[in-house]
Amino acid sequence: MDVVLVSARTAEPHPHWSAGLCRIVASELVAAGARVQWLCPTTKGEPPPPPLAGVAIAPVDGTVAPFRATEARVDDTACDQQLARMLRPLRRAHVVHFGLGAAGSATPLWLAERMGSRPISVVTSREVLCARQTLVDSTGARCDRFDDALRCTECACAPWSQGLSLLQSKCARALRWLGGHSPFPNRIAMLSRSDLVLGSLLLSDVLVADAIEKEQLVAAGVPARSVQVVGPVGGGHPDARAVAQVLAEMVGVGG
Repeated sequence: MDVVLVSARTAEPHPHWSAGLCRIVASELVAAGARVQWLCPTTKGEPPPPPLAGVAIAPVDGTVAPFRATEARVDDTACDQQLARMLRPLRRAHVVHFGLGAAGSATPLWLAERMGSRPISVVTSREVLCARQTLVDSTGARCDRFDDALRCTECACAPWSQGLSLLQSKCARALRWLGGHSPFPNRIAMLSRSDLVLGSLLLSDVLVADAIEKEQLVAAGVPARSVQVVGPVGGGHPDARAVAQVLAEMVGVGG
Protein backbone atom coordinates (compact mmCIF):
# COMPACT_ATOMS: atom_id res chain seq x y z
CA MET A 1 0.00 0.00 0.00
CA ASP A 2 1.23 3.49 -0.89
CA VAL A 3 1.39 6.16 1.80
CA VAL A 4 2.33 9.80 1.21
CA LEU A 5 3.23 11.81 4.31
CA VAL A 6 3.08 15.62 4.20
CA SER A 7 4.71 17.78 6.86
CA ALA A 8 4.50 21.53 7.54
CA ARG A 9 6.95 24.34 6.93
CA THR A 10 8.55 26.00 9.92
CA ALA A 11 8.19 29.66 10.84
CA GLU A 12 10.70 29.18 13.67
CA PRO A 13 14.48 28.65 13.85
CA HIS A 14 13.85 24.95 14.52
CA PRO A 15 11.94 22.33 12.45
CA HIS A 16 8.19 22.04 12.88
CA TRP A 17 7.08 19.11 15.08
CA SER A 18 5.53 17.46 12.04
CA ALA A 19 8.96 16.75 10.53
CA GLY A 20 10.06 14.70 13.54
CA LEU A 21 6.81 12.74 13.54
CA CYS A 22 7.01 12.07 9.81
CA ARG A 23 10.49 10.64 10.20
CA ILE A 24 9.46 8.19 12.91
CA VAL A 25 6.12 7.28 11.31
CA ALA A 26 7.73 6.75 7.90
CA SER A 27 10.24 4.28 9.35
CA GLU A 28 7.53 2.41 11.25
CA LEU A 29 5.30 2.14 8.18
CA VAL A 30 8.15 0.94 5.96
CA ALA A 31 8.97 -1.73 8.56
CA ALA A 32 5.30 -2.79 8.47
CA GLY A 33 5.43 -3.22 4.70
CA ALA A 34 4.06 0.07 3.30
CA ARG A 35 5.55 1.98 0.36
CA VAL A 36 6.21 5.43 1.80
CA GLN A 37 6.93 8.82 0.28
CA TRP A 38 7.43 11.97 2.34
CA LEU A 39 6.61 15.39 0.92
CA CYS A 40 8.72 17.65 3.12
CA PRO A 41 8.29 21.42 2.65
CA THR A 42 11.44 23.21 3.82
CA THR A 43 11.94 26.89 4.54
CA LYS A 44 14.63 28.88 2.74
CA GLY A 45 17.98 28.05 4.31
CA GLU A 46 16.68 24.94 6.08
CA PRO A 47 18.61 21.81 5.06
CA PRO A 48 16.56 18.97 3.57
CA PRO A 49 15.96 15.99 5.85
CA PRO A 50 18.70 13.33 5.79
CA PRO A 51 17.98 10.14 3.82
CA LEU A 52 15.72 7.57 5.43
CA ALA A 53 15.93 3.89 4.53
CA GLY A 54 13.07 2.78 2.31
CA VAL A 55 11.48 6.25 2.13
CA ALA A 56 11.41 8.49 -0.95
CA ILE A 57 11.78 12.03 0.39
CA ALA A 58 10.69 14.98 -1.77
CA PRO A 59 11.80 18.28 -0.21
CA VAL A 60 10.08 21.43 -1.51
CA ASP A 61 11.95 24.63 -0.72
CA GLY A 62 9.93 27.77 -0.07
CA THR A 63 9.19 30.64 2.27
CA VAL A 64 6.71 31.27 5.06
CA ALA A 65 4.44 34.28 4.64
CA PRO A 66 4.66 36.91 7.39
CA PHE A 67 2.27 36.63 10.32
CA ARG A 68 0.20 39.58 9.09
CA ALA A 69 -0.74 37.67 5.90
CA THR A 70 -3.35 35.41 7.47
CA GLU A 71 -4.52 33.54 4.36
CA ALA A 72 -1.08 33.35 2.73
CA ARG A 73 0.21 31.43 5.75
CA VAL A 74 -1.95 28.46 4.69
CA ASP A 75 -1.27 28.73 0.95
CA ASP A 76 1.60 26.78 -0.63
CA THR A 77 1.20 26.24 -4.38
CA ALA A 78 4.59 24.55 -4.81
CA CYS A 79 3.65 21.95 -2.20
CA ASP A 80 0.27 21.30 -3.82
CA GLN A 81 1.85 20.87 -7.25
CA GLN A 82 4.43 18.41 -5.94
CA LEU A 83 1.74 16.39 -4.15
CA ALA A 84 -0.27 16.17 -7.36
CA ARG A 85 2.82 14.87 -9.22
CA MET A 86 3.38 12.26 -6.52
CA LEU A 87 -0.23 11.05 -6.53
CA ARG A 88 -0.82 10.79 -10.30
CA PRO A 89 0.90 7.39 -10.75
CA LEU A 90 -0.59 5.93 -7.55
CA ARG A 91 -3.88 4.13 -7.03
CA ARG A 92 -5.85 4.42 -3.79
CA ALA A 93 -2.93 5.87 -1.83
CA HIS A 94 -3.25 7.17 1.72
CA VAL A 95 -2.22 10.82 2.21
CA VAL A 96 -1.39 11.78 5.80
CA HIS A 97 -1.04 15.51 6.47
CA PHE A 98 0.84 16.37 9.66
CA GLY A 99 0.36 19.86 11.11
CA LEU A 100 -2.61 21.19 9.12
CA GLY A 101 -3.14 24.82 10.13
CA ALA A 102 0.55 25.53 10.64
CA ALA A 103 2.61 27.30 7.97
CA GLY A 104 2.08 25.56 4.64
CA SER A 105 -0.75 24.47 2.39
CA ALA A 106 -4.23 23.88 3.79
CA THR A 107 -5.33 21.88 0.74
CA PRO A 108 -3.38 18.55 0.61
CA LEU A 109 -6.33 16.68 2.14
CA TRP A 110 -8.76 18.15 -0.39
CA LEU A 111 -6.33 17.43 -3.23
CA ALA A 112 -5.85 13.86 -2.01
CA GLU A 113 -9.59 13.24 -1.90
CA ARG A 114 -10.06 14.70 -5.40
CA MET A 115 -7.31 12.41 -6.76
CA GLY A 116 -8.79 9.23 -5.29
CA SER A 117 -6.64 8.91 -2.18
CA ARG A 118 -7.74 8.51 1.42
CA PRO A 119 -7.04 11.72 3.40
CA ILE A 120 -5.84 11.44 7.01
CA SER A 121 -4.64 14.29 9.24
CA VAL A 122 -2.52 14.46 12.37
CA VAL A 123 -3.11 17.82 14.03
CA THR A 124 -3.04 19.98 17.13
CA SER A 125 -6.15 22.01 17.85
CA ARG A 126 -4.12 25.15 18.57
CA GLU A 127 -2.75 25.18 15.01
CA VAL A 128 -6.08 24.31 13.41
CA LEU A 129 -8.19 26.82 15.34
CA CYS A 130 -5.86 29.74 16.06
CA ALA A 131 -3.99 32.02 13.66
CA ARG A 132 -1.53 32.69 16.50
CA GLN A 133 -1.08 28.90 16.84
CA THR A 134 -1.45 29.13 20.61
CA LEU A 135 -5.12 29.26 21.70
CA VAL A 136 -3.82 31.91 24.09
CA ASP A 137 -5.20 35.40 23.50
CA SER A 138 -3.37 38.73 23.49
CA THR A 139 -3.96 39.14 27.24
CA GLY A 140 -2.22 35.83 27.98
CA ALA A 141 -5.47 34.00 28.85
CA ARG A 142 -6.49 30.62 27.45
CA CYS A 143 -8.96 31.05 24.59
CA ASP A 144 -12.11 29.04 23.95
CA ARG A 145 -13.80 31.54 21.61
CA PHE A 146 -12.12 30.44 18.41
CA ASP A 147 -15.35 30.80 16.41
CA ASP A 148 -15.47 34.61 16.77
CA ALA A 149 -13.60 35.98 13.73
CA LEU A 150 -13.84 39.58 14.89
CA ARG A 151 -12.34 38.75 18.29
CA CYS A 152 -9.62 36.67 16.59
CA THR A 153 -8.81 39.67 14.37
CA GLU A 154 -8.46 41.98 17.36
CA CYS A 155 -6.21 39.43 19.04
CA ALA A 156 -4.02 38.93 15.95
CA CYS A 157 -3.67 42.70 15.50
CA ALA A 158 -2.32 43.22 19.01
CA PRO A 159 1.48 43.68 19.26
CA TRP A 160 3.23 40.38 19.95
CA SER A 161 6.81 39.13 19.84
CA GLN A 162 5.89 36.44 17.28
CA GLY A 163 3.34 38.54 15.41
CA LEU A 164 2.89 42.23 14.68
CA SER A 165 5.28 44.87 15.95
CA LEU A 166 3.91 47.86 17.85
CA LEU A 167 4.08 49.96 14.66
CA GLN A 168 2.39 47.25 12.58
CA SER A 169 -0.31 46.93 15.21
CA LYS A 170 -1.04 50.65 14.99
CA CYS A 171 -1.13 50.41 11.17
CA ALA A 172 -3.49 47.43 11.34
CA ARG A 173 -5.95 49.37 13.48
CA ALA A 174 -5.64 52.48 11.30
CA LEU A 175 -6.42 50.41 8.16
CA ARG A 176 -9.30 48.48 9.70
CA TRP A 177 -11.73 50.39 7.45
CA LEU A 178 -10.28 48.53 4.43
CA GLY A 179 -11.94 45.33 5.63
CA GLY A 180 -10.82 42.32 3.60
CA HIS A 181 -8.44 44.49 1.55
CA SER A 182 -6.28 45.30 4.57
CA PRO A 183 -2.74 43.83 4.37
CA PHE A 184 -3.07 42.99 8.06
CA PRO A 185 -5.22 40.40 9.87
CA ASN A 186 -8.89 41.12 9.24
CA ARG A 187 -12.25 39.45 9.76
CA ILE A 188 -12.59 38.23 6.15
CA ALA A 189 -9.11 36.69 6.20
CA MET A 190 -9.84 34.97 9.51
CA LEU A 191 -13.08 33.50 8.16
CA SER A 192 -11.34 32.35 4.97
CA ARG A 193 -8.53 30.70 6.93
CA SER A 194 -11.04 28.90 9.14
CA ASP A 195 -13.08 27.74 6.15
CA LEU A 196 -10.00 26.39 4.38
CA VAL A 197 -8.59 24.51 7.35
CA LEU A 198 -11.79 23.16 8.86
CA GLY A 199 -13.22 22.39 5.42
CA SER A 200 -10.21 20.18 4.74
CA LEU A 201 -10.68 18.35 8.05
CA LEU A 202 -14.26 17.51 7.09
CA LEU A 203 -12.85 15.22 4.38
CA SER A 204 -10.45 13.46 6.69
CA ASP A 205 -9.90 10.99 9.47
CA VAL A 206 -8.34 13.14 12.20
CA LEU A 207 -5.78 12.03 14.81
CA VAL A 208 -5.20 14.19 17.90
CA ALA A 209 -3.29 13.90 21.16
CA ASP A 210 -6.05 13.99 23.78
CA ALA A 211 -9.77 14.30 24.54
CA ILE A 212 -9.59 18.07 25.09
CA GLU A 213 -8.27 18.60 21.58
CA LYS A 214 -11.01 16.39 20.21
CA GLU A 215 -13.65 18.40 22.09
CA GLN A 216 -12.26 21.65 20.69
CA LEU A 217 -12.34 20.38 17.11
CA VAL A 218 -15.83 18.97 17.52
CA ALA A 219 -16.98 22.32 18.94
CA ALA A 220 -15.58 23.95 15.79
CA GLY A 221 -17.66 21.64 13.57
CA VAL A 222 -15.49 18.58 12.90
CA PRO A 223 -17.66 15.42 13.21
CA ALA A 224 -16.84 13.54 16.41
CA ARG A 225 -16.85 10.21 14.53
CA SER A 226 -13.92 11.44 12.41
CA VAL A 227 -11.64 12.33 15.33
CA GLN A 228 -9.52 9.71 17.11
CA VAL A 229 -7.41 10.28 20.23
CA VAL A 230 -4.00 8.59 19.93
CA GLY A 231 -2.14 9.91 22.98
CA PRO A 232 0.11 12.91 23.67
CA VAL A 233 3.81 13.54 24.18
CA GLY A 234 5.56 16.37 26.00
CA GLY A 235 5.41 18.76 23.03
CA GLY A 236 1.62 18.72 22.99
CA HIS A 237 1.33 16.87 19.69
CA PRO A 238 0.27 13.23 19.11
CA ASP A 239 2.74 10.49 19.95
CA ALA A 240 4.60 9.34 16.81
CA ARG A 241 4.59 5.62 17.52
CA ALA A 242 0.93 5.64 18.52
CA VAL A 243 0.17 7.47 15.27
CA ALA A 244 2.21 4.91 13.31
CA GLN A 245 0.29 2.04 14.90
CA VAL A 246 -3.08 3.59 14.08
CA LEU A 247 -1.98 4.41 10.53
CA ALA A 248 -0.72 0.87 9.96
CA GLU A 249 -4.20 -0.40 10.88
CA MET A 250 -5.87 2.15 8.57
CA VAL A 251 -3.51 1.35 5.70
CA GLY A 252 -3.74 -2.40 6.27
CA VAL A 253 -0.08 -3.28 6.74
CA GLY A 254 1.83 -5.07 9.51
CA GLY A 255 -0.19 -6.99 12.04
